[in-house]
Amino acid sequence: MALRYYRQRLIFSFFFMSFLLAKIQVGNLWKSQTSLFQLLASHISKYPRMQLQDIFKLLYQGTMGPVHALKSPAVFIRRFKKEYEKLESNKDEPLWESIRPDGQLVRVNLRAYKARTNNHEMLVTLCLWSAECCRGSKDDLLAAWHTFKKLCRSGRIQRYEQEKIADFTKLLDENGYKAGAHSRTYRRLYKPSYRLICRKFLSLFTS
Repeated sequence: MALRYYRQRLIFSFFFMSFLLAKIQVGNLWKSQTSLFQLLASHISKYPRMQLQDIFKLLYQGTMGPVHALKSPAVFIRRFKKEYEKLESNKDEPLWESIRPDGQLVRVNLRAYKARTNNHEMLVTLCLWSAECCRGSKDDLLAAWHTFKKLCRSGRIQRYEQEKIADFTKLLDENGYKAGAHSRTYRRLYKPSYRLICRKFLSLFTS
């Protein structure tokens, strides 16, 4: 047990330092209309019924990371196990998808993961590690949402009405841009079941 623990810590140290080095970049990627458009276009093509709150959730997760996991790891683990045990595996679904323009953070599809490895303890560990090294800032979230609005105003993204965007932005302002759930439409059509991890950790179960 002790050997396994120290091995995990060694692996984590390696990936953590790699993540920190990779995080050095010039400029704010959330202010780039081209980069954000490519990210949003990829998600909208997969999930054409995405609502504004689904767009915001994507941007929140991409900028802030899995911060909720650190608020109460015990609750996070309990909820994860409860959800995971009820899921049916599905090898035909994609294993992961990027949620940042730079690809450093991903959603791991639990149904596909269960079909591939079914090692839920490892994924829980990777989620908690990712929460430690993927802490974002509200400034990035605000920048991302502002860039999204610019993309809509310019017509590059045309599916969301300006009036509805303004109303939703007002709600975000009033609520302090806090994390929210997926829309009912998104949950009904796409049945999302995933957890966030740093992309660098994917090699631990995809190699």
